[in-house]
Amino acid sequence: MSASTAPSTPRLPGIVAGRYQPVRELGRGGMGAVYEAVHTWTGRRVALKTLLPHLAGDAAAVERFRREARAGVQGAHPHIVEVLDMGVDPDDGTTYLAQELLLGEDLAALLAREAPLTLQRAYELLIPVMAALDAAHRAGVVHRDVKPGNVFLARGAGGAVVPKVIDFG
Repeated sequence: MSASTAPSTPRLPGIVAGRYQPVRELGRGGMGAVYEAVHTWTGRRVALKTLLPHLAGDAAAVERFRREARAGVQGAHPHIVEVLDMGVDPDDGTTYLAQELLLGEDLAALLAREAPLTLQRAYELLIPVMAALDAAHRAGVVHRDVKPGNVFLARGAGGAVVPKVIDFG
């Protein structure tokens, strides 16, 4: 394969906000990209979500990003992804959101592999999700896009599965 036909590898951004060093891209959507990153001062691994550059001047897109950050703080719950930091890089204007880094897979991947789930398994996975959504609603936050792809099945201590609601934007 020639260089002109080789698939392109996404270029990682440099250090974001003076403290988050992207390590690898985890995913990309219509509004942003998510990277595994390391906090340069503490060494903590995080999921760093960045708003795509062409949306930086879009007030509605920036507000959706802010809503996602608030949801992870206001709806603080063990089954909602934890938001650690949010801001705008003063050097290049990148809008970013740092969240706990989750290891595992989303519910959509599990369903693609194992559907249909037993009633017991569905209950074990969805009761925590409903509790998380209840906590968010009590905090005045509505998810607006609840789907299997936005329920992450994180591996917790001892390999336990911990459902986490993600992507409140």
